[in-house]
Amino acid sequence: MEQMAGPRPPDVSIGYRLLVGTTVTFVCAFIVVSLRGVARSVYARMSWDDYLMIFALVQALIATIFDFIAVDKGLGRHLIYIPKNDAVTAMYYDLLSQVFCINALTFAKISICLSYLRILKGSRHTVLRVTCYLTAFLVFAVNTVVIISLYAQCDPPRKSWNPFIPGKCWEFRTEISLVLLQGAWSAVTDYFLSILPFFLFKDLQVSRGNKIILCGLMGLGVITGVFATIRTIESGLGLKNGISDASYTTVMGLMWAGMERNIAMMIGSVPALRPLTTPFMKLTSETMSYLGIRSSSKTQSSSGVNGSRSFQNRSGNKSAKNLPTTSMEQILPNRVPRGMLYTMVFEHPNLHVPRNCGRRLMPAVLDEVAENDPQRVFVSVPRSSNLADGFKNIPYGTFAKAVNKCAWYLREQLGKDSIPKTILYMGPLDVRYLIIILAAAKAGHMAFFSSLRNSLEAHLSLLDKCSCDIVLVPSRAPAILSQIFAARPMEQISTPEVDFFFEDLDQVQPIPFTLTWEEAKTKPFCVLHTSGSTGIPKPVFVTYGTFASNDAHQLIPSLGGKPTLINYLSGQRLFLALPVFHAASLTFTLVFNIFGGVTCVLPPPEPLTADLANQAFLYGNLDGALMAPSLIVDCYNHNTYCANMVQRLKFLSYVGGALPEEVGNVLTTRIKLMTMMGSCETALHPLELNPDPADWQYLTISPFLGHTFRQDRDGLSDLVFIRDPRFELFQGVFRTFPDKTEFAMGDLFEQHPRRPESWVFRARTDDIIAFTTAEKLNPITMESVISANAKVKSAVVGGQGQFQASVLIEPYVYPQSKEGEEQFIRDIWPSILQANRDCPAHGRIMRGFVMLTKPEKPMPRAGKDTVQRHQVLKLYAEEFRELYERMRPHVRKDGVVLEEEEKGGGEVNGRAGGDDLDRRVEEALQRVLPGAVERAVQRVLARLLAGLVGKESDVVSESVQQSVQQSVPEQPPVHVNGQVNGASETTNGVEEVVQTGPPELKKVIYDQLGENLDIKDIKDDSDLFQFGLDSLVVIDLTNALNTYIIKWRPGKELLEPKVVYDNPTVERILGLVDGAGQV
Repeated sequence: MEQMAGPRPPDVSIGYRLLVGTTVTFVCAFIVVSLRGVARSVYARMSWDDYLMIFALVQALIATIFDFIAVDKGLGRHLIYIPKNDAVTAMYYDLLSQVFCINALTFAKISICLSYLRILKGSRHTVLRVTCYLTAFLVFAVNTVVIISLYAQCDPPRKSWNPFIPGKCWEFRTEISLVLLQGAWSAVTDYFLSILPFFLFKDLQVSRGNKIILCGLMGLGVITGVFATIRTIESGLGLKNGISDASYTTVMGLMWAGMERNIAMMIGSVPALRPLTTPFMKLTSETMSYLGIRSSSKTQSSSGVNGSRSFQNRSGNKSAKNLPTTSMEQILPNRVPRGMLYTMVFEHPNLHVPRNCGRRLMPAVLDEVAENDPQRVFVSVPRSSNLADGFKNIPYGTFAKAVNKCAWYLREQLGKDSIPKTILYMGPLDVRYLIIILAAAKAGHMAFFSSLRNSLEAHLSLLDKCSCDIVLVPSRAPAILSQIFAARPMEQISTPEVDFFFEDLDQVQPIPFTLTWEEAKTKPFCVLHTSGSTGIPKPVFVTYGTFASNDAHQLIPSLGGKPTLINYLSGQRLFLALPVFHAASLTFTLVFNIFGGVTCVLPPPEPLTADLANQAFLYGNLDGALMAPSLIVDCYNHNTYCANMVQRLKFLSYVGGALPEEVGNVLTTRIKLMTMMGSCETALHPLELNPDPADWQYLTISPFLGHTFRQDRDGLSDLVFIRDPRFELFQGVFRTFPDKTEFAMGDLFEQHPRRPESWVFRARTDDIIAFTTAEKLNPITMESVISANAKVKSAVVGGQGQFQASVLIEPYVYPQSKEGEEQFIRDIWPSILQANRDCPAHGRIMRGFVMLTKPEKPMPRAGKDTVQRHQVLKLYAEEFRELYERMRPHVRKDGVVLEEEEKGGGEVNGRAGGDDLDRRVEEALQRVLPGAVERAVQRVLARLLAGLVGKESDVVSESVQQSVQQSVPEQPPVHVNGQVNGASETTNGVEEVVQTGPPELKKVIYDQLGENLDIKDIKDDSDLFQFGLDSLVVIDLTNALNTYIIKWRPGKELLEPKVVYDNPTVERILGLVDGAGQV
């Protein structure tokens, strides 16, 4: 060993710096990694990245122990002051510490790479996946080479830790180059792994704030990179200052290396700790609420608009003790395959998995929440039929007592020890439905709800199949009950009014719900029925386990899936514009409410109209609404209702049918629009949220449902559930039908052209129409387009087994004469033409094949207000038969309508047959156009000379129109063999071009003003207030303008009434909306 030149340095030790730096950071790393293990084992399950991080922690522990031994033997002192044997021992354990330190750093970084790979698995980020694999491999390879070099640098290897024996080591330049290379590589990987999350979380389906938090947490690796940089500099300087005094000069480099590895383990584990913060976040929120500090979320009040809402977190639970968490091993004994677990727990930071999620029973959870959080809102109901009076919140504590009171009432009426019975209830659409369904379950019975719209035949069939002989009769009983009693003997029990169940609740004793999960999972909870769209409705015995499958949807994010509807709606206030007895309504008022924390707002027990929905928008303090498509269309077609719907709601969802595309395409630019799907048999499907608003029609069903889309016909596929023990908790349909291994929904879907996981509903399997020409037609889209017309209530396309499609239309207002009927068909003909453009040529509807329903025979409807197509076709079977018999002589054998054999000859079904319209239009234009143009030019020149330029286009249009009217003789309506080409027929034989663009904005303004003001003297620059414009008219005008903007200016902000006050002329309003006065 070479002696140090110059004077001896003082005998001091800096080993304590090594011990303090590494020990403190190791203790922190130990705590964080241990908590990571707890979080992963409790809230999800351990994976390779977790095991590697724990292995890295063990390596770091060994390195720390060796540091203590080395320092005890003299590491940190100058080598000349250390006894020879102690020096060898210190250098030996120092070398071992370096090996385990490098190992710990290696496996910590590989663990981080594997965490990223788990998030990326199943995604299309191929470059990022390859980069992560390459980084992990290079980290392992480089650090392995460094470890080998520590022993291979000297010959014999023992000289690496014993400088006193003879031998030869690498040159100083080689050693310092190796140290600098390893340090620089370590710093580069640290910085790279810190930047990667910004690309990784870019498309993550969480809020922007959570993305920032995740990127910030994972980006803390920059700190590790800083430590690696300092360690590299210190190690290089230490070796340069004296390799012969390594026991002293290398200590600072060792300290920074130890701190780097410990901080790397901490930073790699911090994001996985997010689930553990949930109880503390709850406690903090409760403390803030107790102190009167409210959250910034939207508030509500029992009176409607004003007031404040009690704090609820996104899981809908106010108390941490209410729904404690549990191990996923208890929740999912049959594990989901590794290939589906491609995201981490922290991908959904707001996730709170309740205890026994997916295995809970609604009556028991109702009692649990009522005990632990009695003031939490169960449901909000109108104070009166006038929604301006506001809504009353019914808390869980009160509602649970009302259920107990009803259960005691049922026991009193039926006998305490009576055998389980099925109890029919039909009454006003109020909160009694929710009370009775839960009370019947607690009393040991089963409630049966039959739609008020069912026919007598349907009611009697359902009662027989349910073996139901008991009915609860309210004071305001529906008329159909008397018909049922006349046809079938029933035990009648009087049902008290709503107020009875909420009076004297302090005296009500609780009735415990004692069934266990194993006892109840396949036990019927209630009886509902199918919609009857394919015939007589069938009863469905919905089990506790079927509804619990919707509860299990909350598990999906923690198992690696994307958040579903229940995660999005949790804690939100939802207006349910559906009959309360309907399966979709019960899913939200009970299942998503009790299990998921959704607050439901009920309508009054009155017909659900657009006017009523608009009042709910105004006074319900809503986050969103669930409505039937027909009701959305009604609101869309009314200026005020459409504007309020878009401005007052954050999201709008629909169920039970197809929303017309032209309506949905407009609304989705202004509001989050979502479609939902489920059934009585399956409960609601776990639907992921589509990232692109343009995909509002598409359903993205979570793969945890265990379903497939089985090819059926014409590029359409049937949704089929396949029984799989791995997805048992999510497959509620196999609790409804325990003996089935497959269940086909009978719904046909078309796959998204770019997103294979998304599908759009096209038709029921039995909706497809087969013509005698061997061609087929899906009528659903055509019916949706025609029904979007403001004058059409519903439309049903027929033609099964015939040569040609036909349509039956139910008007909102029935024509009072034959002439009125023809005018009605002319008015709606543009919608039929639009439907024809979007369908195959063989499915187009011609003039002679349009019928109107009879006022005394309205279309049968399901509880969700959707048309029962097959019942309609059955009800109007004779009318359809007569139509085709009448039209048959006018059709060739190949199904093409014949042209009239005589000029101007007879009519088909009261309307002209197939004249050659193209030829007639061409002749008419040749006859009138030259003269019309000449007269138009003369008028324009005259106005130019008079200085009245500005309306040339109007002059031309008016002139041409007058010329056509003068030159074309009056003719009856004609038909063009189905070749419509975007034209609409008129009574004069010339087809009007269907207006597919926006209406003239000036006309919209004057039409709206004309409803309240005398506009004959108003000019574009007139001050409207001088002509009687007041605050009420301003609101109507603003709504009309906003509806125009919503439908025709998707990128423009909506207007406030103040804009009209500040710009009270037509001219200025035109300029504000369009920039120029014309559309």
